[in-house]
Amino acid sequence: MRKLRSILIYARTQIRRTFRDRSGVFFTVFFPLIFLLIFGTIYGNNSGSTNFNIALINQSQSAFAKQFDAQIRKNDTFKVIAVKDLADAKKKMDQGSLDSIVVLPASFGQVTSTSSGKGALAQRPARRPNNIPGAKSQQGAPPLRGRAVVYYSKASPTGGQTVASVISGALAAVNARLIGTPPLTVQQKPIDTGDLSAFSYLFSGLFAFSLMSMTVFGLSQQLPAEKKTGALRRLEVTPFAPWQLILGSVLAYLVLTIVSATLFSVVATTFFGFQMQGSWLTLAVFALFSSFVMAGLGMIVAGWARSQQQATPITMAIAFPLMFLSGVFIPRFLMPGWLQKIGGLLPMSPIVEGVRYITTQNYSLIKLAPQLGMLAIWAVVAYVVAFLVFRWE
Repeated sequence: MRKLRSILIYARTQIRRTFRDRSGVFFTVFFPLIFLLIFGTIYGNNSGSTNFNIALINQSQSAFAKQFDAQIRKNDTFKVIAVKDLADAKKKMDQGSLDSIVVLPASFGQVTSTSSGKGALAQRPARRPNNIPGAKSQQGAPPLRGRAVVYYSKASPTGGQTVASVISGALAAVNARLIGTPPLTVQQKPIDTGDLSAFSYLFSGLFAFSLMSMTVFGLSQQLPAEKKTGALRRLEVTPFAPWQLILGSVLAYLVLTIVSATLFSVVATTFFGFQMQGSWLTLAVFALFSSFVMAGLGMIVAGWARSQQQATPITMAIAFPLMFLSGVFIPRFLMPGWLQKIGGLLPMSPIVEGVRYITTQNYSLIKLAPQLGMLAIWAVVAYVVAFLVFRWE
């Protein structure tokens, strides 16, 4: 009990020291808010773009479908994102990387019977539009049929509906040469993504970055500074053990993390329209455990480095891969496959994924078992190494 009391006293002392240091308060509490303001301003009120990211899934083997596919890919209005299948495309739309999904079913562009009036070719020529996908039907070509399906997100219907309008215009150019019921049509299907804005998906990376700033950057600088002043050397001659100092330092920064994360969430919700789909309590528990894991990484540097000058480059060597390979600022699905695998092994990846699943898909801690399991492994590794490399001066 006395040792636990010593840990709590040391943690309280560290918190007081942090708040007395104005520069320390800025970099550990308010520095992550700078990124929130920058990205929130860009994405918080984003109303869309004239270029649309789409997934194009062609299930038809008809010549017209292949021609239509090729023309869409050449059109400057669309940027076609590669996907494995419809489920993969819906997942990317759920992540906010797609505006729409265009599916050409197996029956799209199939030749129909010309025995009836429906679908027969008109005997009048029609003006052929320029630069429209699929608008290359020639007089005398066999009649076609089919329905393209355009999926769009309920959270951003404008982009998907605009894509559907462009596709409809392209097919209308072909239908203009036919009589009867237009055989080539477009069907629109909404996908429920919880009415989320682009910023709501970006929030997970920024929130994870705020946790890393508090723990990795904060811890790795404070203890080396105390080593330089001789404060830790004086503690060494007391009954205060290294494990008590490590746990006390981590506890202090967990309290600071709660303060920073709360402020971060309030600003995101109040000023940038962040829409929480899950439980705030679940997010708090997950963030606290994530911070505990990241604090272990910070303690490795803090315990080993003799000075701030020695700690800074090591901290940067740890932090940069965490920031840029874990999906904090750049979505991992945009990276090459081999780089995605490397990023998936880093401790920040399950943190970003977990926060996103909680905030956008209402995941419980039970459903986050894979992420929590990976973080638990990192926690064991980080704290074992931190205890082994710790030195008082």
